[in-house]
Amino acid sequence: MTYAPDDLKAVQTYCRNVTGQSWESLGIIHSTPQGGGYHEGRDLLAAAGRAPGGFATDYSWVEAARDLNGLDDAGSAFDLGGGFARFREITLGIVSACERGDPRTNDVREVIYTPDGYSVRRWDRLGRRDSGDDSHLYHTHISFFRDSEGRRANADNFLGLLIQLFEGRAVQTEEDDDMPAGIPTTEIPLSGVGSFTIWPVNSGAAGYGPAWLNLCNDTLGQTYGLRIWGTPGDGSFFPIQESVKIDSGVRVSYTLPTGTAALSIARIPAQDGGQPYQGQLTFSVEYGRR
Repeated sequence: MTYAPDDLKAVQTYCRNVTGQSWESLGIIHSTPQGGGYHEGRDLLAAAGRAPGGFATDYSWVEAARDLNGLDDAGSAFDLGGGFARFREITLGIVSACERGDPRTNDVREVIYTPDGYSVRRWDRLGRRDSGDDSHLYHTHISFFRDSEGRRANADNFLGLLIQLFEGRAVQTEEDDDMPAGIPTTEIPLSGVGSFTIWPVNSGAAGYGPAWLNLCNDTLGQTYGLRIWGTPGDGSFFPIQESVKIDSGVRVSYTLPTGTAALSIARIPAQDGGQPYQGQLTFSVEYGRR
């Protein structure tokens, strides 16, 4: 059946965490045939008679060899819901990147959006269409060529562009190949029990080796208590380290299971000398090579 591929689930997870929107506002696939398009994989298109060999064709595979060659049961689109303050800014940033030929948009087929809240426009890499229906007054639709499955959460691809648009920082990539350098070193600030952060990881994507989570407590005399979980991006989580106490000056590293799309790093309500564990923790993610 049509499924949401891991790289687009990583994009979805990132957008959920930076916008606070529901999963339903950040759609990847249709659950039933709805007239074709990139939200449907081959099986849903076939159910509507729109797959190769059916009684009709569909623009999401017939207009480009990249789509026909990559056609499988994966959805190949992402909807960015408009229920957050920076919706139009981020949308126009995506469109601008497409128009100026940013290489991180090379796999984007089209963006259907509103520039002003009143009209609907379409940026189409193939120049076939320039408009869309009024539902796009409330969300932005991004289609990807179907042969791009597996790389859209890479640092040099669509997720890297989103991180720069939302956070104002470019995700570094290694020279001479397409390997990302990993998540830049990040601090969890001094605060009470219960901090919770998710970071895109994309461990084990095509062309990548294992990934490692590196933790270091550099705060003199403080202790840090954490619980670390991973997710493949489908809403489920698995433990990487259920409970860890990191004393001042201690450095630890965990190998992340292949398929880890994001991490949850949460303080735990453990006590040390009558006080909650706290400290200035830094962490990073780095990738190996295959």
